[in-house]
Amino acid sequence: MTRSRSNPQVYKVLELYADEAALKHHGGTEYFKAAGPKMGPCMGGRPEIEYLDGV
Repeated sequence: MTRSRSNPQVYKVLELYADEAALKHHGGTEYFKAAGPKMGPCMGGRPEIEYLDGV
């Protein structure tokens, strides 16, 4: 997790997966499904998800 220097209210999480299948597996796990409702009250809105390619 990182926090923006220009806006301390903005946090970003960077995750790395071996492949698309690993990403889909993570999203389908019970712990991931349970985390959303628990994190929701701590967030200022819906998260913005950006997919990046490593170089």
